[in-house]
Amino acid sequence: MPNGRPGDHPYTDIVVHDHDLFTPEIRASVKAIDAYGDSGAIYATYPLVYPTTDDEALRRTETTLESLCEAIDVANDRPESSPLEAVLAGDESLYNEAVRSLVRDIDAEIDDAELFAQSNRNDLSSVLWLAGWDPEDRQALEDDLRACRERIRDRKARE
Repeated sequence: MPNGRPGDHPYTDIVVHDHDLFTPEIRASVKAIDAYGDSGAIYATYPLVYPTTDDEALRRTETTLESLCEAIDVANDRPESSPLEAVLAGDESLYNEAVRSLVRDIDAEIDDAELFAQSNRNDLSSVLWLAGWDPEDRQALEDDLRACRERIRDRKARE
């Protein structure tokens, strides 16, 4: 049974306690992502599901989660189930060499003995999930990956 009592986090309120939060589309997307089970995809979903009365924010959340579900549909048709696994396995059809190299470099910096190793790997994976399997804006993806690297380095410094 996952952690999370009712009211602890909207993600577990939807997935575990079946609370009627957000729109039906958001709930369906969150449940689909959870059922898929990839920790990077789930990790990417957590910050997206916070209650708001802002209709525009809800539409953005809905669109982002639907895109993530589409990426999961693509993942189901690929030998590697996540973009991170695919890049690390040497899939050259994803992104460009600069992005693939950056992903491999960031992953190599994560020491399995570190306290935050799994969190760091999830953070890296979530950046790729949110970008999709073939992002249109590669510069934005590189910027997001560099920001991810800084978060990982900050966690390591606090360790």
